[in-house]
This record gives sequence, C-alpha cells and structure tokens, in this order.
Amino acid sequence: MVNKGHHKTGWILIAIGAGFLAMYLFDWEFHWSLILMIVGAILLGYAIFSHGHSGVFGGTFLLLMGLLFLLRHTEVLPDSMEVHWPLILIILGISFVMVFLFRPQEWGMLIPGGILLLIGLLFFLRNYHYISRRALLGVLQWWPLILIIVGIRLILGAKRS
Repeated sequence: MVNKGHHKTGWILIAIGAGFLAMYLFDWEFHWSLILMIVGAILLGYAIFSHGHSGVFGGTFLLLMGLLFLLRHTEVLPDSMEVHWPLILIILGISFVMVFLFRPQEWGMLIPGGILLLIGLLFFLRNYHYISRRALLGVLQWWPLILIIVGIRLILGAKRS
C-alpha cells in the first residue's frame, strides 16, 4: 500500500519541476505566487479525485492566495495591500465553505466561513468606499448578535434530535 502523503508530495514536486522546466525552455516569466497556485491546485485536485477530500481547505487557500499575489504582481490589483487585506479574510472564508461543499456533514465549517466572508466583505466594501466608516462601525457593533443567533440555532437543533 502506497502512502497517500507520498502521492501528494510526488505530484507537487512533478508540477513544480515541470513549471521550472517550462519557464527555462519557453522563457516564461516566473513569480513565486505561481508555486502557491500550483501546490494549491494539486492539493485541491487530489482531494477531488481521491474522494478523501483532505486538502480541500489548504488547496483552496493556497490557490486563491497565489492568485491574489499574482494579481498584485501583474498590477491587475493596482492598490497596496492596505486596501486589499480584506481579501485574505474572504479567501479564508471561501476555504472553510469549500470544506463544507465537499463534506456536507461538516456543516460547522459554515460558521467560521460565513463570519470571515462577512467581515472581509464589509472591510473590502469600506476600503473601496462603497460603505462609510460610520456604517461599518454600526454593523460591526452588532456582530455578537450573529453568534447568539447561531448558538440558539445549535441548541434548538440539538434538542429536536
């Protein structure tokens, strides 16, 4: 029986080696964020095709972080990370939600995923001046209500079953 970790590591090394080889042979521009994207894509692909779904969170996170840094490097996102930092919270939230999509029995992943997505989206909208600082602070002062509502839902759901 072959160790699954060796399979993942093998595929990652092959992909990185092929990427470097292609870079030298075809004179492609290299940016370190491509390594994050390659490793993330391999972890995500391995999780999908192995049906074990381990690596979904890490694969999604690395793939999207690599994409974020590549977009910064190519200046598709022209502003500084001071403006784009909420995208990291959004990427974390998406990674949690992806775990739920692949393993619906782990619905608890929706709680941190949803919270991170909401907070990241609010700060992102604030940084791009779609909502005012005052409105953002007004929304953020009530975030404990979300925790209370989720807690009540969990208690009521546990009593029914």
